[in-house]
Parts: sequence; structure tokens; C-alpha cells
Amino acid sequence: MTNKIISIEDLKSPELTLLVRKEEDANELKISFSTTKTVVVDENRVRIGFQATIGDEKSWIYCRVRLTALAHMDNFADEKEDEQYMLNQSVGLLYPYIRTAVSTLFTTAGLKPLILPVVPTAYFESGKKAD
Repeated sequence: MTNKIISIEDLKSPELTLLVRKEEDANELKISFSTTKTVVVDENRVRIGFQATIGDEKSWIYCRVRLTALAHMDNFADEKEDEQYMLNQSVGLLYPYIRTAVSTLFTTAGLKPLILPVVPTAYFESGKKAD
């Protein structure tokens, strides 16, 4: 596959969910990431989604930040291969927005700031959770 340029357009405001069940504790929080199925909009664009989930039903906090955007790529040739390529690359482009939203949400809620680590794009695989 030749190098292709991906651009993100129509980045929607993040959907935020925050539930604080009790006082903060020192237990480590589980953090997971997932992607949604891409939806082909037209010959060069797909709608993508990416979310981070922090905590679970047993932890002191539950937080979910979900972003959706339109990814555009010129020279969209092989639908299945290019769709996968767009999803993988788009996750890398959306991740900094997820990091910012999580940090801002925790700080605005008066909680200890949570800064997600910088993660290389290759860490994320389409349709799979990465812990």
C-alpha cells in the first residue's frame, strides 16, 4: 500500500459520562480503549468512533469519553484494506483529543487530574480493546 494522507473533519464534541460513587481511593483504575465500526459515508470518507473507559462497575469512579469524526482519504482504492488503514490512523489522530477531554473532565469535577499516557498509534488495533 502506498502512503496515504488521512485528514479528520467534522470532529464532534466528545460525549462525556462521569459517575463518582464514593470518595477517591488509591486503587488503580482500569483504563480501556475501543474503536467503533467504521461507516463508509462515500468513496473517500468514513465515520469513525473512539472511546476511553476509566473504571468499571466496582471502582469508585466510572468515566467514558467517546469521540466521533469523519476521516477523509484521497485515493480510496481497496475498500476493506483502506477502511482498516483509515481506522488505525484515525485512532492516532483522535487519541490526543481523548487525553485532553479526560484530563479536563477530572479537573473540572474537582478530582485529582488523570493524565493518560502518550501511546503510539500501533498500540491500537481495530475492533479490539487495549488495556
